[in-house]
Amino acid sequence: MAGSPTTKARIAVSSPTVTVEALSSIDAEALPDTLLELQPGLHYLSASWPVDELMELYLSESVPDRFELSPAEVRIEVRGARGEFQFWRLDPAEATFRKAISEGYSIGDAADAALEVSAGFDPGKALATLIACGLIKAIRKRSG
Repeated sequence: MAGSPTTKARIAVSSPTVTVEALSSIDAEALPDTLLELQPGLHYLSASWPVDELMELYLSESVPDRFELSPAEVRIEVRGARGEFQFWRLDPAEATFRKAISEGYSIGDAADAALEVSAGFDPGKALATLIACGLIKAIRKRSG
């Protein structure tokens, strides 16, 4: 599994995080065109099975009497740094937003993609959560 998301997450080193103050200094009209660079130990997966449950069981080294894995669409964020990693389940719109940001989409384009998944998606709340979780390492302006 040399190139797997969990291996990459474990060897990543976290960078200093962007603060609310840094993000709030951006002009409101420029915010939708702003790019965010996320921490290097983040990876986003979609699966038809709850593989996060299976991995957590494996990593805990416990053996249950019985374990049943049923099909379920899941969106998983793998977070890791310095030898450790965790799995976080995200709702489909939040996962779409975060994955788009991680792929270099602007805040506005990522929000539009998430709103296509769910009209109830709140881009402001999603952005605040990224900051609160320390997942943003840099803010850039879109070139051109």
